[in-house]
Amino acid sequence: MAERQMQVGEGSATGAGREHLRGRLDSYRKVADARCETLRAQLLAAEDFAATLRRRLRNTEHPRV
Repeated sequence: MAERQMQVGEGSATGAGREHLRGRLDSYRKVADARCETLRAQLLAAEDFAATLRRRLRNTEHPRV
């Protein structure tokens, strides 16, 4: 496998090809960063919702079974 990687890496990703790959990598990184930020915001919203439910449950009198 390492042999294959060395063969692919030698000469195939030089010049314009390397810049193209770098551009694609940057694009993927931006998409991943945006997705992480979206997931982070959703997690915060879910944690806030859970805290609200816990608080309401504590403040509500309910029979113990």
